[in-house]
Amino acid sequence: MGSPEVKKEHDARLALVKGQLELAEYFAESEMKKSYNAIDFDKMNHNFQIVIQEFSDFPELVERAKDALAQLQEKFIDKRIAYMESKAQQEEESMVSTEVAKASLETSSPTDKMKLWEPVEEALFLSWSSVHEAKNQEDYQLEQKLAAQKISGILEPYAVPVKCRPGDFIIKQNDLPVGYVYSTVVNLQNLVGKKVSLIGSPRPNNNFAFPAYFILSMEE
Repeated sequence: MGSPEVKKEHDARLALVKGQLELAEYFAESEMKKSYNAIDFDKMNHNFQIVIQEFSDFPELVERAKDALAQLQEKFIDKRIAYMESKAQQEEESMVSTEVAKASLETSSPTDKMKLWEPVEEALFLSWSSVHEAKNQEDYQLEQKLAAQKISGILEPYAVPVKCRPGDFIIKQNDLPVGYVYSTVVNLQNLVGKKVSLIGSPRPNNNFAFPAYFILSMEE
């Protein structure tokens, strides 16, 4: 309803938002074909945010932009995880024996090993937040602490060169494994060979033989 000028303005904005959305989708499709390191995620996000924030008078197109951005975020995280796993696998495949694997584990930077798990933890948080929209990262961390349990035993490196390992280390009691562990907050490398009591939150074990845990802290 309104004067011809109103319709003309509406049609002009409709053409503008459609063009912006098509540009955002085309740019995203082109970027996602690149390797992880070459992707400009901030630019992709910015292109969709223009539609979401500046064209609220076209709700269907805004929803289309939101859906596309959500799918884009998931694909970007998958690429990051695949990239980090590929890096780890390339390092592992260079190990020609168990002794070489152990030596590599001892000399490689613990900080680098901890960082390899960051995209995994990020993906888990994003998955959790998608069904807990009113909650933040502090709520997530609190939930993780409430679900945590104590795992005790001798900490040993888990240096088997296989894909999708559920942890960098393994806890043993009486020489029997009880769980795989990893952490981005506790430097477990410094505890290898020691009897420890760790506080860990359950994690997917990727169909390995024993449970897996993300270590939150070490019990005093």
